Amino acid sequence: MLELRSISKFYGQTRAVDDVSLTVPRGSVTVVLGPSGSGKSTLLRLIAGIEKPDDGDILWDGVPVLEPTHERGFGLMFQDNALSPHMNVASNVKFGLADLEPELQRQRVSEALDMVRLEAFADRMPDQLSGG
Repeated sequence: MLELRSISKFYGQTRAVDDVSLTVPRGSVTVVLGPSGSGKSTLLRLIAGIEKPDDGDILWDGVPVLEPTHERGFGLMFQDNALSPHMNVASNVKFGLADLEPELQRQRVSEALDMVRLEAFADRMPDQLSGG
């Protein structure tokens, strides 16, 4: 179970996320809705570990999530503006694995693409993919 307890994130004087508490049961599907600029992306970046909250705690199965981003076991992928247009799909997936040995990078990329059934698209460029 994912639990957020009083999560806040500030950029200067701007409150991007203000005292959000949320529980997401394991195996459930949760939708984060709101107008542009309401903090949806920032909240997801906090959960994924891309950003650190200024206040509050993020827990997974009751344990505070303190691991570095690449060790958390969950991540984040946005549909728009998230892929480098000059790299193929496999290279985009591999981008965050630079600190791993090359063979382990290849293995992880293959596993990730297989998991989402995109292995046949590994050599395609982002503009050759469907957004859906």
